[in-house]
Amino acid sequence: MLISLAGFVVQVIIEIGILTIALRLLDNQPAKYADLFQQYPLAGQFLIAVILAGLAIGAGFILFIIPGIYIAVRLSQTGFLIVDQKLSGIDALKKSWEITKGQSLSLFLLIVVFALINIVGALVVFIGLLVTVPTTTMAMASVYRKLSSSRSALEVPPVSAVTVPPTDNPL
Repeated sequence: MLISLAGFVVQVIIEIGILTIALRLLDNQPAKYADLFQQYPLAGQFLIAVILAGLAIGAGFILFIIPGIYIAVRLSQTGFLIVDQKLSGIDALKKSWEITKGQSLSLFLLIVVFALINIVGALVVFIGLLVTVPTTTMAMASVYRKLSSSRSALEVPPVSAVTVPPTDNPL
């Protein structure tokens, strides 16, 4: 059991590294092998997010599958948010829910296409996965960038931040 737990933690650290590398490449920054392991301090928050998301998705699947798929799609950006914005696991789940609002069907269809691409990669003696997994990961990183940047640009400032210029007309 301890070996399985250790393997899971190593898997999480490598996944964080892969997301880090994908974002660096997307931002035209150099990526290096060490990037796979440099973000290990995020592993605790990532684990919290994975566990909470897994519980929510599992509960959704118990409720006739469709809610589970919907929840999985809405929480699909959580890992990128933890890696990119250094959010806590819970804050990343909330932010993923926020930035995917209104995009559920598009994201679902995209995830299905990515899954089909990776299945084709697996059918080619699993060697195809060496091409399809990095490609779909980079594509999802691009989706994350678009979602996270478009949502921040659309945020409405609080009323207290809006100032109205004074006028000379008392009416």
